[in-house]
Amino acid sequence: MGTILVTGGAGAIGSYLVKELCKTDQKIIVIDDGSTDDSAAVAASLQARDPERVRVVPNGIDASSYDGVAAALRSELGTPQAAPVAVLAGLMYEAKGQDLALEMLAGPGCESLHIWCAGTGEHQAQYEALARELGVAERAHFLGWREDVPALLAAADFLLLPSRWEAMPYIVLEAMASRKPVVAARVDGVRALMLEGETGIGPAVGESASLIESCAR
Repeated sequence: MGTILVTGGAGAIGSYLVKELCKTDQKIIVIDDGSTDDSAAVAASLQARDPERVRVVPNGIDASSYDGVAAALRSELGTPQAAPVAVLAGLMYEAKGQDLALEMLAGPGCESLHIWCAGTGEHQAQYEALARELGVAERAHFLGWREDVPALLAAADFLLLPSRWEAMPYIVLEAMASRKPVVAARVDGVRALMLEGETGIGPAVGESASLIESCAR
């Protein structure tokens, strides 16, 4: 008897695969990515099919690797020591909502906030131009691809994730492991990870005004 690993098992395709695999004599480990609101219920249903052979494991990270991480130097990133800073990490395209973050940065109440945008992507030049157009280029720091996101989180005040859609955003887990507050739009994957008002704040999806209100909290 062997063991089969099924990732994204709480989705429709994963559920079908587990159902078919249960007809074999294989042991099955299902990684639940928490990407939909009914993910927990589906995961429980999968394990109930054959408790002896099916195990459901929530997705996660090694939180211990974030302990004692040296913080990035704000001076090297062109950021005043006393300024509030948010990390926004991810590919630069529509889904991640960097444009919404820039609109937020230009809004009332965010005049002193700086954002470290870590990542690259097809819309990077477009977002850099938008920052200049909105007059926030000095506070929107486009850092490119970074291998030191834990160090950025250690030096920042909170994580900002204005995504329009997500599966399971690992960066939220990374921020929690770094003991940083999370402001993340209420997309499916975020709702599975975050307790509103306790482990994070969830602004409405696609609304820069809601981002402003959430960051002010």
